[in-house]
Amino acid sequence: MSEYDTLGKLIGLPAKDYFGRDVGKVICCSHDGTGEVSRIIVSRSDGGIDEYMRADVEVSSSAVTIKDKLIFAARALRKEIEINSRRTQALEELRRNSKMHQRVYSELKAEFENELVALNEKKNSLRDMADVRRNEVAKKLMALEKVRATVEVQAMSGEIDENIYRLALSEIKSAIDRSTKEMDDLERELNFLDVEFVPRKEPDLYMEPTSYRPVQQTSPPQEESSGAIPGFSSETPMGAPDSMSGPLHVRRV
Repeated sequence: MSEYDTLGKLIGLPAKDYFGRDVGKVICCSHDGTGEVSRIIVSRSDGGIDEYMRADVEVSSSAVTIKDKLIFAARALRKEIEINSRRTQALEELRRNSKMHQRVYSELKAEFENELVALNEKKNSLRDMADVRRNEVAKKLMALEKVRATVEVQAMSGEIDENIYRLALSEIKSAIDRSTKEMDDLERELNFLDVEFVPRKEPDLYMEPTSYRPVQQTSPPQEESSGAIPGFSSETPMGAPDSMSGPLHVRRV
């Protein structure tokens, strides 16, 4: 059954934002040639009208929820970064097991690192948008706190009676709770934007000796071998450190 069959059921449904706040009601829908809903028009409580593309909303039997574009963009980006990390880890594992040609490894590693650079650029852009959004919500909370203080002063000075005071305080508290929840949700969804993802540099597993010096006999040879390779510096790297456990590390910005 296509969404065309549900158009009549959408009309009149409440429209809410991502945080559950009322936006208005659905007053009209349109569909494309395949019968799928393409646009939804919402009448706001202040009399204005907003139009949303189908991809920007989630539809249920009880409400139409308008997606938060910043949060959904951050979720998609986080998934891309996680996939990039898993691919890089798999690449390093294949290399350690000698299951990949060195040239193929180098080319794929360069591709994944370039991809991570692009993802970090996108992340920095979203972080700037997130900072603006957080500041807006913080200013809203401060304004609401000022209104609450004003109402309390008016009640104490006798300008408003007890009933009006309680009604106003209840509405203000509800608004503060909604804005506080919005701030908490933003922090939960966007906090990864404050983390910088950078490739971890791993030394080559197989390297040519970088130094050579003749063995000079300065003392009688020991009966037990020390395990050193004659003619090579003991500082010559022969393999990757055991502490290398993954391709990425994070650094707080």
